[in-house]
Amino acid sequence: FSRIDVLVTELVNNHGGWLSKRTRPGFNGQQGWKKRWVGIYDGVLFYSKTQAKTNQMSETDAKSVKLSGFTLMAGSDGLTIRMSDDDDKSRTVDWKAGTNEDREAWIHYMRAGIATADRQARATTDNLGSIGLGSHSQI
Repeated sequence: FSRIDVLVTELVNNHGGWLSKRTRPGFNGQQGWKKRWVGIYDGVLFYSKTQAKTNQMSETDAKSVKLSGFTLMAGSDGLTIRMSDDDDKSRTVDWKAGTNEDREAWIHYMRAGIATADRQARATTDNLGSIGLGSHSQI
């Protein structure tokens, strides 16, 4: 196994890990980075100030992002990841890992979560279409 594979396995086994999230500019125009526990469960990315098992994060103060329709872009600095919603470009979140290897592991982990979310979204659309509630149906 590669070092990246080992890191991805740790993310899965630990139900996530620590990343820094870029903050929005405040009144003074400054932005920065805040450390967050990040995990992915069932196609949803959860993040919180405290560590928790991802499948229990919905019961905590965690915030969540449904990953369906998101894409990832690696920053040129070797540490950052930009997560953007394909349908709503205003929904963008920047994350920063501690090392380049950590970032690569996070990209693999996040892409798996996006793939799960996209499959779920397609299945929901297919099911609605099969019962006559698809986007082309008239009511």
